[in-house]
Amino acid sequence: MMKADEKLITIIQKKLEGILEPEEAQLLDKWLELPENSSEYEDYVALWQGTETLAAKKNDFTPNPENAWATIEDQIMVTQPKTRFKLAYAIAASVGLILLVLGASSIFSSQKENLQLVLQSNQKDTVQFSDGSQAYLFGPCSLSYPEEFDSKERKVSMEGFAYFDIVHDETSPFEISTNKGTVEVLGTSFTVDTRKDDVFAVQCITGKVRVNAGNKQNQYRAILTRNKKGVYTNQAKEIIVTSFAASEAGVELPIPNMTFENKPLREILKRIEYSYGVSIQLENKSLLETKYSTTIIDSTLEDFLNELKVTFQLEVVQTASSNYILKGGASN
Repeated sequence: MMKADEKLITIIQKKLEGILEPEEAQLLDKWLELPENSSEYEDYVALWQGTETLAAKKNDFTPNPENAWATIEDQIMVTQPKTRFKLAYAIAASVGLILLVLGASSIFSSQKENLQLVLQSNQKDTVQFSDGSQAYLFGPCSLSYPEEFDSKERKVSMEGFAYFDIVHDETSPFEISTNKGTVEVLGTSFTVDTRKDDVFAVQCITGKVRVNAGNKQNQYRAILTRNKKGVYTNQAKEIIVTSFAASEAGVELPIPNMTFENKPLREILKRIEYSYGVSIQLENKSLLETKYSTTIIDSTLEDFLNELKVTFQLEVVQTASSNYILKGGASN
């Protein structure tokens, strides 16, 4: 009986692949005349189609060996070894072969390795992530991060004190998780501090960060911009935001530099707006696509705007504390 089942499975596979011989088709049609056999055939077709879907989505597949084995075990651990069980067992074996052909082993091995760095008191170290972002660790501190970020998200976890300088990427947010809260950014520089038992502190050096703290019952959120500090404590039950100077950050920080090589002015202004938390309107739209090169090293916003003023013959008008209009101008 088992030999007949194996032959039948081969015939069904050849039919689904479109390579069935005429005499084999006759055998299959005769077997399908029985209602119970038709039901088993439909099960096999559904299983086969499922493997095709898996092939199409294998790059997005996140394996869970425990759940997968539990599912298979539920299917094969039956109490009465009927003919249907033999066919189901053979089907499972066939699917296993198909998975090997599709490269399932490469799917499982494609998971990125998670790395961990632990520093003791007074130790310092620097980590560069796969996207070019950097973390400066000041012990005691621990950092866990993937060897390589995927294309959709960038996530790390840490405890202690660290300074992050994150590469800007609008399509892939960067998230730092701690046991007291999280910090979410697109690209900026900031510190995260969890060294005190009941304190979660974040200092935004450049750009903008979103801080989340609290527990499932009580969630607290705050948006921090350049030179703003957010502190959450169990006693305060809120994130208290204050201003600070980079010299008051608690450690000597490597000030981030922004370098633009032959970039459109539109792109440069967008990055400056994000880094300094301001709005800059250029009235002369013809200048937006003008290519420009500059390096901003620990400069104030006023330094940068004065540079543009001289280079492009602009008039800089400040209409509010964080709003600027650039009037006039000519291409350099």
